[in-house]
Amino acid sequence: MARLTMATVRLELSACRPSMASILITLASKHWIAIYVSDDGEYFDSLGRGPDRLFERYMDEHCRDWTFNPKQLKSVVSGLCGHYCACFCILRSSGVDVLRYFTCDTGLNDVVVHGLFCKIINA
Repeated sequence: MARLTMATVRLELSACRPSMASILITLASKHWIAIYVSDDGEYFDSLGRGPDRLFERYMDEHCRDWTFNPKQLKSVVSGLCGHYCACFCILRSSGVDVLRYFTCDTGLNDVVVHGLFCKIINA
């Protein structure tokens, strides 16, 4: 199983040269994103935004091929972006496609991710 690392962008991107890892990152705006580094990497943002240039370069350097989720999952009024990213890291590192749990209803998605997060941390 891949390791799970929590760190700031500067520390993690300068220190991490993993062969396979899920990385949780908090941005200065207090929004969370996650990246999964492997041959087929993935950039994850619960708001469905693509990566900025810093992350594009990182993914290009450390992944043969990579993608990102273009679909907004969380409600703009919820504070659950960290829950989404933690679930993404844990499930993606276990080979599970986290996007299969979510729909176009961002309010419902927030309820689902809260339940998933509670189930994972209480397992």
